[in-house]
Amino acid sequence: MTTMQTLAVVSRVAPRRDVPSGLSFQWVGFTLRRIAITFSGHANGLPYAALFRSLPQSNSRGCMVRVRVLSAFLFLMVIVVCSGCGRTRVEVVALGDSITNGYGSSTHGEEFPGYQGLLRNKLERFFSAVNMSNRAGADISSGEGLARVKEVAVGRGGYLLILYGTIDLHRGLSKREVVENLQEMVGIAKGNGLIPIIGTLPPDPAHDSDSEPNDVSLLNELIREMARKEGVVLADHHVAFRGNPALLFDGAHPNDAGYEIMAEVWAQAIFNCFYQR
Repeated sequence: MTTMQTLAVVSRVAPRRDVPSGLSFQWVGFTLRRIAITFSGHANGLPYAALFRSLPQSNSRGCMVRVRVLSAFLFLMVIVVCSGCGRTRVEVVALGDSITNGYGSSTHGEEFPGYQGLLRNKLERFFSAVNMSNRAGADISSGEGLARVKEVAVGRGGYLLILYGTIDLHRGLSKREVVENLQEMVGIAKGNGLIPIIGTLPPDPAHDSDSEPNDVSLLNELIREMARKEGVVLADHHVAFRGNPALLFDGAHPNDAGYEIMAEVWAQAIFNCFYQR
């Protein structure tokens, strides 16, 4: 007597609470003669798994063939349902300085440089359409960004990705002033129906350590504190980059590999926001 173990397992790599969900199979199971079928996970092209297992009740080869065919058919139906349900459009506005503008990447100067084009590609796997708006500028401080967010926020929905601080630190602006500007941006976004997501700065490994954190690390800690206070999702690039200087182009701006990491961090933050709504 033989037992058909796993016929198929399908998965998408992403934490199940970090991604949007149109249809959810929490736990559905049933037995049909020789077969037990379990669906679990999420739909909308998101994490899911389909497990088909045969139960040892018959030696009939014909029955085994029918079970395999039925298993394959139901498996394909799960794929179709999971990949097509709940798809929606999303709008993303990228607001920031030279990092958001992609300096140090091979796509610097393009319409969606640095992490922006990479992020759009990631989001297009899950949403039916992604409208990306690049509102970054080189050498833009958080104060100048505050004026820009007032223009961006009016009459617009979607997600606002906010990343400032590098230029401010270079110009000698206090870390508290930077965070106050960021906090005001968050308030403007909320007041206009935008969903703000705050990013921390990539680390400066040449001037930072656990025992003596530098200005970037100290600013990032204040940004985390403000995000908790405002109840907004944080895209913690500092943590994602920590301990890997090979992700940086010049000590402040990421290289292509670093921007890939940033895109993944932003994507997970957007999925968090989508799931919480």
